[in-house]
Amino acid sequence: MTCINVNTFPYPIITKFVLPKILQRNKKGKKGAVITISSVGADAYAVEGLGIYVATKAFNLRFS
Repeated sequence: MTCINVNTFPYPIITKFVLPKILQRNKKGKKGAVITISSVGADAYAVEGLGIYVATKAFNLRFS
């Protein structure tokens, strides 16, 4: 699998699956949240060879 597949595709897929359940709980007065964990690489400048990694981490940070 490529870095793009591993670092970006799971976020929207999992959120799409979990968000309706969280919204149902919120209607019942219970709290819910989607927590995204990224890395400092999201705000770093792309060092040679790490451009794709930095771009995928930036996507993760901005997705949330």
